[in-house]
Amino acid sequence: HYLLARITNHIELKSSMVSSFENYVSKDIEKPYEIEHLWADKIEYHSDEFTDKQDFDDWRNSFGALILVPSGFNQSYNADKYEEKLSHYYSQNLLAGSLNPQCYDKNPSFNQYMKDSQLPFKSHNCFKKQDIIERLDLYQKICEEIWSIDGFNTND
Repeated sequence: HYLLARITNHIELKSSMVSSFENYVSKDIEKPYEIEHLWADKIEYHSDEFTDKQDFDDWRNSFGALILVPSGFNQSYNADKYEEKLSHYYSQNLLAGSLNPQCYDKNPSFNQYMKDSQLPFKSHNCFKKQDIIERLDLYQKICEEIWSIDGFNTND
């Protein structure tokens, strides 16, 4: 939860958006943020890639298959297929919204951040194993940017 909050807050601030890390981690706000699995817990939705429930669960719980959404949103779309939830992710935080192609239209601050950072953001109209791998790579690169030592001058 903390790491997803940190990543979300970071990319929003870098995209000149108002963002609050404290809101993403607080349990004391009206609708606290919860971890959202991009895949519903329904192996039958993914029968083209999985026959083993444990393998499916491992991929479903992978860090690259998770985002944060407010309480209530999580429950209302929980059992829906990814493709059915995708349009609703756009109205959420930037990390969730970046799954939706609409996030890349008329969004100059975010597009400039993507260009400057060269982070591999992309929309995902469907979400398969390969998409999780790509999302893991994105999350790793964001973490490397957050905790980079490049901004420190060791000669001072």
